[in-house]
Amino acid sequence: MASAQDGTPKGGAAPPGPSCDEPDPSAWYRDLTGWIGRGGGAIHPSLEAFDSSSSRGVRASEAIAQGELLIRLPAGLALDGSNLPVTYPAPEEDTAALRTASPWLRCLARLLTEEGSELRDGDADGRLTDFGPYLRSLPRTYDTLLDKAAWPENAVNRLLGGTALGRMVSEDRRRGVLRQRYGLGVRPYLGHVGVPGEGDKDEGEGEGGGFEAFRRACACISTRGFHLEPDASSRQEEGATYSGPFLLPYIDLLNHSTSSPCTTLRRDPADGAFTMIAERSLLQGEEVCHAYGTDLTSAQLLQTFGFVEEGTALRASEGSWDGVNSGTVTPATFSAGEVLKACQSVLGSTYPSELRALMARTGVPDEAWDLPPAHGGRDVLSSGLIPDDVMVAPDVPLSEELLTLLCLPFLPDDVYAEWKADPCLWTEEVLGDYFLGKLALRSLVLAIGSKMEGYPPLRPLECGLGDGGQSGEGDRDWDNRLLARLLNAPHAEEGGGQLRKRAIYALAVRLEEKRCLNMLKKKLVDLAEELDEESAGEEKEAGGGDHPTKKIRL
Repeated sequence: MASAQDGTPKGGAAPPGPSCDEPDPSAWYRDLTGWIGRGGGAIHPSLEAFDSSSSRGVRASEAIAQGELLIRLPAGLALDGSNLPVTYPAPEEDTAALRTASPWLRCLARLLTEEGSELRDGDADGRLTDFGPYLRSLPRTYDTLLDKAAWPENAVNRLLGGTALGRMVSEDRRRGVLRQRYGLGVRPYLGHVGVPGEGDKDEGEGEGGGFEAFRRACACISTRGFHLEPDASSRQEEGATYSGPFLLPYIDLLNHSTSSPCTTLRRDPADGAFTMIAERSLLQGEEVCHAYGTDLTSAQLLQTFGFVEEGTALRASEGSWDGVNSGTVTPATFSAGEVLKACQSVLGSTYPSELRALMARTGVPDEAWDLPPAHGGRDVLSSGLIPDDVMVAPDVPLSEELLTLLCLPFLPDDVYAEWKADPCLWTEEVLGDYFLGKLALRSLVLAIGSKMEGYPPLRPLECGLGDGGQSGEGDRDWDNRLLARLLNAPHAEEGGGQLRKRAIYALAVRLEEKRCLNMLKKKLVDLAEELDEESAGEEKEAGGGDHPTKKIRL
């Protein structure tokens, strides 16, 4: 993993490296820069590539002053889908006459077209449009969640276990979502635009055929694609203007950093060229970085680019959340089924009777009604108002969707019937009823506990550290300490390096989710105390006198 001062490599991508017939590992770089120069592009003479076993990028071989042009890439050397058809015929079994190809699909088709041309013809005729030098500069593999070699099943299940991202990846793999997407939505378009190899059904669907090329292209565009505001010269069709993704040779060698970026991608309005200018002075030997995005969570970084920035992981290990933009913290996610299971557990427990007894003993004026059975026939999800997955974010720890889902299983039958007739979402005011509020809060506490238990305890050995044994089970700060150890492990240490990187990324995602759950738990405690205080005040006004503070475990 890159140091805190360095950029983070795109997708954790393995560098091309020398092949058996290409002993010079820098040949790809000379070919790439020469190709760009012949095409009218410009690269600052003091820029050079570095290519190590763990990453590659661009640095300044000599000091570069602020304002100097770093890179200029003519529009004709960008690889994108702006000139490919927007619509295409639907398969015969589809009732729609035409489908619309997304900008992403059009870019993917263009990449696969160029790759097919390269395999077929090479670049012997020297045509710039062959993109051969660029294609040969691309990584051979991409360390993303799309690649089962980079993230095998056991790594997803253990390291990302309990997280929303891990659940999504596991479910998508189990259902073969990517293969379905290829067969139903992608392959018909590729065949329509004449992508080489897509005319043969067997080749296109085989393990080593078109699907593997598609998966590799997906990872390439995900980790290296750029989006920009559309320019006036972009092709427009059916009101759509192409704004990306663009694959930009040489520019996509630059690594990511939010702590020390020195340039931003721009587009020249005169000719559409892509440019990067030094926005501050660069020291000799300094890496040239830009920011892929400044408001990305760990889960978004890992899902899209295949890494989590070291500064983000360090923040998670230290629990340094003060002043952090809430939009950069991975939200926790409850499935609707998890919440309803917690509600059913409360309905089937002694908690409601304990609550009734407390209310009677202390004179709470609110009503305690007869509750429906724990496993009744209430279909609380058919309204469509409540999604299958409900997010818990730092800025909205208790959403209206989550509140409504929590309260519906406990409503009196007549109130529930009214809600079914005219469904709506409720605000926190609904918790003002003491009986309903306590039941809902108790259910959510159980759901949080179950969620916390869903993160499997990790041992150092399975995270790539040499010593094993400890799992940290029951240790509240174990994940923080384990992540700190991983971040401080020697980078040069061989053997567990790849596993350590995966564990760092996964623990950053996990700790961000736990941050959201802990914020929610604190909010629930505060709401429960408010309920007790408000109820005590109502009793006193009603002439009930002083009562002992109501205490019942959430």
